[in-house]
Amino acid sequence: MINPRSRVFLCITRRSNILVLDHVDQNNVPLQIPGGTIEVGEQPHIAAIREAQEETGLCGFEEARPLGRETVLVGPAASELVDGWFFHLRYDRDTPDRWIHAEDDASSGESDIRFELRWIPIQSEVQLGVSDLRFLDHLKRHLSRGDV
Repeated sequence: MINPRSRVFLCITRRSNILVLDHVDQNNVPLQIPGGTIEVGEQPHIAAIREAQEETGLCGFEEARPLGRETVLVGPAASELVDGWFFHLRYDRDTPDRWIHAEDDASSGESDIRFELRWIPIQSEVQLGVSDLRFLDHLKRHLSRGDV
């Protein structure tokens, strides 16, 4: 049996907002939360901070709080099984409400991937992918208990 790829899913919050991203050049990719692949030999919490910086262009993340781990289906039509590690990262520094960031796509050798990032209220109803919505619901439960 092939082991699923390991990924981090990141809930980056600022006050009562969560950071989401759109792929600028790929209209077929839904709105999503930041995240990415855990490199071979990399600790998941280290991958969470690295991916947060790579996908957002923001610096200064100090802690990635684990929220859980589960196997999830991602990708077009939920076709890829991944070992998902879920983290919460707070970002208390000032940022624009919306910005464009280009991430170097070294893994595929393609040109940069451009993201439009924006802060939205955590309690808002957003059109995220299925696994991201489950994660957002999980975060809301933690917030309501005051343990995040």
